[in-house]
Amino acid sequence: MAVYSFSQIQVYKQCPLKYRYQYIEKIPVDIPEKSPDLVLWSAVHEALDYLYKQVNMMHTPSMQQVLEKFMEYFDREWDDELCKLAEGMTREHYTRRGEVYLTTYYDTYAPFDQAKIVMTEGRIIFTLDTDKQLK
Repeated sequence: MAVYSFSQIQVYKQCPLKYRYQYIEKIPVDIPEKSPDLVLWSAVHEALDYLYKQVNMMHTPSMQQVLEKFMEYFDREWDDELCKLAEGMTREHYTRRGEVYLTTYYDTYAPFDQAKIVMTEGRIIFTLDTDKQLK
């Protein structure tokens, strides 16, 4: 049975040909290992992962604690050599965006009691039946 990651599905939805080149034919793509947006979104993801792990243990961290986790990850992963900035952009533009995203999220969903958290990351496995058509 084939296993598809969320990223693979997103690439396929974006462009089936891109999926073919990247995952089937495995054509190498010359992409920098890190980009400012990748570091930003990874840091936001890490901060939200921290938040929900704490909530799942019946402790809601403060907004300041969530922002500290964001900055810890951002600072650790940022590399001035690899993260090429667009003209007019600075590292601070990216940290400010992350702070705005996390603050907006926190203010919208606090106190985080709308649902029971089962997992923050998990593998979902299902079979794609290519022999039958959906009706």
